[in-house]
Amino acid sequence: MKYDDAEYYFLNFETDLPNENGGRHIGLFLEWAILRDLASAELTEHASKLRSGETSGLELLFDQCDGKLLDDDLDDEGNGFAADYYEAHHLRDFVEAMNLRADAEIDAIFGADLTRQRRRRVLWQLDRRYSDWCRKAGLPNKEALLDRLAAVMGPAVEAVGFPRLPDDGWGSHEKRRSFVRQGECGEQRFDLLAVDSPEWFYGVRLKLTVDIPRLYDAMYAEKQEDIGIVTIVQYGASIPFERLAEGWSGPIDDYSRDKGFWIFRDEDIEPLAEWLAHRLRSFALPLLRGLDSIDALALAYGAKPPDSSPIHDPQDPYAALLSAEMARHPRLGAMLDETEKAVGAIDVSARTRLQHGALSLIARIRHRSPALIS
Repeated sequence: MKYDDAEYYFLNFETDLPNENGGRHIGLFLEWAILRDLASAELTEHASKLRSGETSGLELLFDQCDGKLLDDDLDDEGNGFAADYYEAHHLRDFVEAMNLRADAEIDAIFGADLTRQRRRRVLWQLDRRYSDWCRKAGLPNKEALLDRLAAVMGPAVEAVGFPRLPDDGWGSHEKRRSFVRQGECGEQRFDLLAVDSPEWFYGVRLKLTVDIPRLYDAMYAEKQEDIGIVTIVQYGASIPFERLAEGWSGPIDDYSRDKGFWIFRDEDIEPLAEWLAHRLRSFALPLLRGLDSIDALALAYGAKPPDSSPIHDPQDPYAALLSAEMARHPRLGAMLDETEKAVGAIDVSARTRLQHGALSLIARIRHRSPALIS
């Protein structure tokens, strides 16, 4: 059985587009299938070259598959998914990722610039479609998923001084279990979320945050002055998903705003929970415990270069700059300069409101704390 053929498309090109462009969407599907262990044994041998960037799905499509996607290129599960998904959704998902209308001309579709961001969106669309397909085959509901995750991770969290809070209802698609360590200056918190959001995400999200009321008040006041109405959630610090996920070789959703760890199969739940428990014990919770004061936050934020800090947040510089000012950190002046340079390098239209507002904050800190700035 043939699912698709690049020749269908390039024979209909009306401009001088390369023939290979007719296979871009097929190559991305093939690449995704190999990396998700849904391809044939012969193609799966190329997985390490895909991960290293030595080859691409498009190159494999033409070098190994003669520009065609056949059922022989996939394993049984891959064929089951492709039979339900490929014809019904894949080309339309690709067109959407190219930021084109559904009725776009063929040369517009295959001539659009396949940027890194668009490529990531195609692969994310495949993951979320596959996640929904797996869910229909039977995965535990969010309550059962949370219980299984917490059975492995909970003891590791409580053993290092993060007692469990009573469960709350949380959202319609999420079930949360929270562990909080209270200190003199505030709290460090770990939230474990089991997520079952049909058509979007099934898996695990983790939040590791620090709340220090004195810093909270300062951030809220400064943001009110710079950008007006702001959310009531103002963390002194949070551990970025990218740092937490370092070393994990399984599937992750790092495209969405709320990043997380995909779960596609029931048998993947405990291995992921065990890896996360180790990651929490060895990295995340010790780091979180150490962020127990404004001085400690300032020390962590003040790393040089800034992105070497395990809590670096380029989207929201307020906590870093205000904690450094409040702690009289010796690198305050350098941090102001570094932040101003980093924000200035971003096109004005691409800046977040908080990045734009931080420029005003930097000017105020320089004005009110000249003695701290060398």
